[in-house]
Amino acid sequence: MDDTYRDYVGEGEIVYVSKADSVTAHSGNNRMLLTWVQGANPKVAGIRVFDSDGELLAEQLIEEVVPGKSGEILLNSMPEGVYSLDVFTFDDKGNTSVKVTVPGTSYGERYQESLQTRRVEKAVYQGEHVQIDWFRPASDAISTEVVYEDIHGDEIVIATPRGEARTILTDFKPKTPIKYRTLFMPDTTSIDTFYSEYMVVQLEYLLNKAKFKRWNTADFPYTEYNMGSIYNIERLWDEVYTEYGYIYLETDPLPRSFTFDLGQLASIERIRLSPNWSSQLYKNGNIKKAEIWGSATPDVSTDFSTWTYLGTLESVKPSGLPLGQETAEDLAYAQAGENFKLADNLPPVRYIRFVVQDTWSGSISMHITELTFWGEIIK
Repeated sequence: MDDTYRDYVGEGEIVYVSKADSVTAHSGNNRMLLTWVQGANPKVAGIRVFDSDGELLAEQLIEEVVPGKSGEILLNSMPEGVYSLDVFTFDDKGNTSVKVTVPGTSYGERYQESLQTRRVEKAVYQGEHVQIDWFRPASDAISTEVVYEDIHGDEIVIATPRGEARTILTDFKPKTPIKYRTLFMPDTTSIDTFYSEYMVVQLEYLLNKAKFKRWNTADFPYTEYNMGSIYNIERLWDEVYTEYGYIYLETDPLPRSFTFDLGQLASIERIRLSPNWSSQLYKNGNIKKAEIWGSATPDVSTDFSTWTYLGTLESVKPSGLPLGQETAEDLAYAQAGENFKLADNLPPVRYIRFVVQDTWSGSISMHITELTFWGEIIK
C-alpha cells in the first residue's frame, strides 16, 4: 500500500521543519519588510526568502526559537513591482519547511511620479494668521505638511491630517513664502512614507474687517435707514451674508456717495460685493453699478480731485433675464458674492468713497449686505 509513497521518499522519510506562521510582506520604497511568527519547533535554525524564480533574496539565522515571537527580514534593493515571495524555515541539518508563499509590492519612481499634491482651495492672510482651505486629498494621502516663517524668524512646520479641510498658521510673518507638500502611504502595510514635491502657496491678503469703522466728513453725511439701529454702515463688515446690510434711504438722486475708514493703509487688489440675495435678488436697491475711490488721508473734498479712482463695479446677472426673473444659477452667483479685480499697482489708500451710480430697479435707495477687500497691507 505504500509503494507510491516510497517512490518519493527514496531511502528515508522526508523530515519537515515547522513553517513560519502569519507571514506578511510589508511594502516600501524599493524595498519590503517580511514579518512572521515563530512556531514551537526548537530545531528551526533560520529562514530563507526566495522570489518566484527561485533566487535567494535573504537568509536569517535564528539563535533561539521562542514560540509566538515575531521576526522580520528587510528585503533591500527591490525594484518597483509586484512579487510572489516563497518563505522556508530550515534546521541545522539542512531540512526545510514546506513553502509559504506571500504576495508583496515594492513602490518606486512610477508611484512617486503619480502623486498628486493636495490642492489649495484658497489661502488668505487675515490679520496675524493665515487660513488655508483645502480641496479633498487623494485616497492614499495621509497628511499635508506646511512650512512657513513666523514673526520671530523661526521656521514652523505644521501637519494637517487628510480628514481636515483647513489649516491655520499663527504668528505668520507677512510677505514671506509658504510652501507645502503632501505625504502618502501607498497601502496600510507600507513601512515608508512618500512625499510630493514642494509647492508654493499663492497667498491672498484679506484686509482685517475688525479695523473697519465709520468715517465721514460734513460733506458726506450718512442717511442710514433707521439710523443707529440694524441697518447702519457697520453692517458692511459684520460677516453676515443674509438679508439687508447697510441701507440708505431715498433723499437725493443718484449718483450718491458714502464713505468709511478701512483702518489700515493698503493697495487694494480685489473687492467682493455681497448683495441681498435672500429677499431682494437683482431688484430694488441692490447695486448694479458703482465706482470705488480711495484716499490715503482724511483730507478730502466732495470733488474727485482729492480722491484716487480704484475701479468700477458692474453687477452681472448670469442668466440675463429681465427684472423679476431669476434662475438657480443667478442665486448661486449672488450668494457667492461678486468679485471685482482692480488695476495693478494702485497707490495705497485707507479711506474709501463708494459712489452708487445705478441699482437693479433704478431705485435711489440702496442696500449692500457686505463688502470685502483684498490687497497688500502697508501698515
